[in-house]
Amino acid sequence: MRAASWLPVLIVGLFLACSSSDETRTDETPTTREPAKAPTKAAGPTRPSAETEATEAAPPQSTRTLAAPALGTAPKAPAIGQWVRYGVSYREGGRSTVEYRIVDREGDSWWLEITDRRRENVRHVRMRVRPRPDGTKELLALAFKNGSEVEDIPTRLLGNYAPMLGQWLDTMLRTEISGPQEDVTVAAGTFQGSFKGEQTMRFLQAEITADVWWHPEVPLTAMVKLVDRAQGGHTLELLGFGDEGATSAF
Repeated sequence: MRAASWLPVLIVGLFLACSSSDETRTDETPTTREPAKAPTKAAGPTRPSAETEATEAAPPQSTRTLAAPALGTAPKAPAIGQWVRYGVSYREGGRSTVEYRIVDREGDSWWLEITDRRRENVRHVRMRVRPRPDGTKELLALAFKNGSEVEDIPTRLLGNYAPMLGQWLDTMLRTEISGPQEDVTVAAGTFQGSFKGEQTMRFLQAEITADVWWHPEVPLTAMVKLVDRAQGGHTLELLGFGDEGATSAF
C-alpha cells in the first residue's frame, strides 16, 4: 500500500475533496511495520459509534442548546477521551462523516486520530502531535490504517506530509477563538453566541475560503460549522462531541 493512497482521507480532514491520490507521491514508498507504540484506549463511557450512522442521509437534529460564551473565552484544553464528529456534504453531492479524537498522551504530545467514513469505505489516520507555544504543531509520528493493515510512516518521511497536514493541524488543539458572535444551529444542537470567522485553506493547487463558527464548549477543534464560500461548495457541521469516551482504532 502506497502512502499516497491516503491523500483523499487527509483532504477530507481539510474539507477539500477535490484531489486524486496520484497528485502527490514521495520518492520512497514507506514500508509497513508494526507500530512503535499503539495508543491506549481512553477510559470513559462509550459514545455512539460512527459505524452506526448513515452517511448519505441528513443527520437527526438535537434539541440541545449551549449558552453563549463570554468574550475572550478560550477553547477547552486537550484531554484524553475527547472526540468530535462532523457530517461533510460535498459540492458534487453525497455525504460522509469524519471523527477526530484524542486517544492518548505521551509527555507533552498528544495522540490524535481521524476516522473518515463514506458509505462502506472506512479509513483511519493516527498522528502524534506536540503543540508549540506559538500555536503551531510539530508532527512526531504518522500512521494509516485500512482494515487490519497498518502503515507507519518512517520519521525521515514525515516532512513530505507537512504541506498536507499543516492546514489540518491548524484546526486542531486551538488555543484561542474570536470574532463576532451569532447563534448557529447544527445537528448537534444550537450553539448560542458562536464566534464567526474566516479561514483560508490550501492544498497543493486548491484553495478554499470558508466561513467558520467556533464555540468553546466543543473540544479539540472548537468548530461548530464550516461553509465553503464557493457557490455549491463543501459544508461541514457538528454531529456530536464529548469530553470522554474516545477509543483508538489502532
